[in-house]
Amino acid sequence: MNGIDELKNLIQNQKSVSTKKLEIVVEKIEKMYLAQGKRINSQKNQLSIVNTQYQREKEKAKRRKAMVQQFEDFKLHHKNLERQHEYLLEKLKKLQEVSK
Repeated sequence: MNGIDELKNLIQNQKSVSTKKLEIVVEKIEKMYLAQGKRINSQKNQLSIVNTQYQREKEKAKRRKAMVQQFEDFKLHHKNLERQHEYLLEKLKKLQEVSK
């Protein structure tokens, strides 16, 4: 039984309580709050670590997205250069046929 439940039980069932019993109950409650504080700090630290990892991954994803966009731009530029090359080859062939 935790300290709070014991205190409730003492209040409901007894008219008077010795300070020794209350002292034991108070110690249990204090230990419970200390343990809870440790848990909260641990969770806070863990959340901080997870948040840092999340921010790193978010930055990586942002860089990867930029690299993918750059790659797509290069592909498009390459395709345009190929078209321009084909056009100039056709033009050159026509000029060579005319000059014959």
